[in-house]
Amino acid sequence: MSMLAAAPDSLLAGWASWSPQVASWYLGQVVALEVPVRGGSVTWDASRTVQGSLELTVPRFAVVDDVDGVRRQIDWLPPGTRADHPLERFGQELTAAVEVGSPLRREGFISRLGRFAIQETSEQDDGSVQVNASSRLQIIVDAGLTTPVAPREDGTLASEFRRLLPAGFAVTIDPALVDRPVPRSLEWADDRMAALLSIANAWPARLREDVDGNLLLLPPLPDVVTPTITLTDGEDGTIVSAPRSTTRAGTYNQVVARGEDDGEDTGRPPVQATAEMTRGPLATSTYNPVTAYYASPLLTTEAQCRAAASTRLANLLRPARTITVTHAPDPRIMLDTAVRARRDDSTWTGYVVATQIPLTAADGPQTTIVGIGGQ
Repeated sequence: MSMLAAAPDSLLAGWASWSPQVASWYLGQVVALEVPVRGGSVTWDASRTVQGSLELTVPRFAVVDDVDGVRRQIDWLPPGTRADHPLERFGQELTAAVEVGSPLRREGFISRLGRFAIQETSEQDDGSVQVNASSRLQIIVDAGLTTPVAPREDGTLASEFRRLLPAGFAVTIDPALVDRPVPRSLEWADDRMAALLSIANAWPARLREDVDGNLLLLPPLPDVVTPTITLTDGEDGTIVSAPRSTTRAGTYNQVVARGEDDGEDTGRPPVQATAEMTRGPLATSTYNPVTAYYASPLLTTEAQCRAAASTRLANLLRPARTITVTHAPDPRIMLDTAVRARRDDSTWTGYVVATQIPLTAADGPQTTIVGIGGQ
């Protein structure tokens, strides 16, 4: 079977094999090349601080190829005392992928879904083993700062973000993000994750993880959606259902971003800027203003406040109107994927704000939430 860089729509819409590949790592070394998967799913949700999660069900006993190439029967329920057991929670991480193939055309591809740190493993009533794991941002959440940290004299957004990361983490910063100095007057407290998010939000930037567990700082999503994947119903379509939802609760159409007082007696009030929705049904002129506030000492100019307010408004509007699309599994669809959905002669475009990908065919279809903002 040849491996393809990307799956064609025809392969995903037609009959295809779908099999999971899960491996366990400990201290940078593979401790299990083949974790037997009975069922499970990978979820990515942009609204969560820890955006990725993995739920896995494995049999209590299964014969697999060990890391030395010898087939052995392994008890997959960890005793709680063996640091080298593949499903322990002493720092073990699971890499998850799916292989999609066409037995008729003898072609296929492997799509990686993420890297996850094991949080909990438990035995179920039926004798199986349930594993819950979180994407690597959980490691940062857990690793609070032991003492308050002040920015370095020559500190910038990029250098301070890198300095605040725990050991073993690196970040790739998109060159489109323009770096700038960090005020010396502020102080990073004990919440490491909050400090990193404050930098990302004030930049403004999107904090994401790639499928290998590496951190990415990316520019805000474009206002104009250019779909890269189309989901349709009908013949050769993959959509099972696509109910729409909308709510006024928590829907903001105006954001005020302010720079906080830096403690220096300049006689000037803190800078601020406002971003508002001016078109469509959520326009402040017709919907009435619903205001959210954002303040950060990293905002020192009106232009910085304006950029932060605009990005925050877009992020708040996107999940205000959503389509929950139930469709045939498609591992190309991840957070921020630009999607076009067509059903019953209606078409919507937007960015993926959450998706749950099944690991086996028995786990059912994929569920994807597309945020279409104020359209």
